[in-house]
Amino acid sequence: MHAVRAHSRGGPEQLVYEVAPRPRPAPGEVLVAVRAASITSDELTWDATWTDRLDGTGKDRTPIIPSHEVSELGPGVTGVAVGDEVYGLIPFTRDGAAAEYVSVPVDVLAAKPAGLEHDKVAALPLTALTARQALVDHASVKAGQHVLIQGGAGGVGSFAVQIASLELCVCLWFTGFSGAAWPCAVPKPCSISWAVRSCSRASRRRLSR
Repeated sequence: MHAVRAHSRGGPEQLVYEVAPRPRPAPGEVLVAVRAASITSDELTWDATWTDRLDGTGKDRTPIIPSHEVSELGPGVTGVAVGDEVYGLIPFTRDGAAAEYVSVPVDVLAAKPAGLEHDKVAALPLTALTARQALVDHASVKAGQHVLIQGGAGGVGSFAVQIASLELCVCLWFTGFSGAAWPCAVPKPCSISWAVRSCSRASRRRLSR
């Protein structure tokens, strides 16, 4: 197969498109044929990208394949059938999805939403999970609470607005977006929500108190 790989630490200048071994799935893993993949801008600066431990103290894994968000079809194990369309976030200490095939633990995959194209779904996992982790796992937001979201039109922010609304919070968000259409849909039923498209720094400080 072909893949984008880096043979030594560095930035995008280290990436090369070349022939690479096709991975073989271990027990509990799925071989996924990649149709779309998304890379995080800082991914090549993370220690976990280059070693087998999140803190960077593990064994060097070069050459590595970046891009840990994947959306595709693939053969499966329990709960996944050959030909299923799936997407997921690959653990950062494993090779990513910038390749024709990637081997992935089956428990990090989910069924691809039928109404979305592969490239859009591939960009979903990290941003959506970041927003959910912040609001639900760490902040433990509850219905009726006030939630202030800076950058509500951004990748993480647009999901944060929707998640806060689904939790029935009173949501206020800032955005510099000035287009004719709002880039994300606030679900119904939802909380009272306001979008502030321009605001001075002093006003932002007062509103955040």
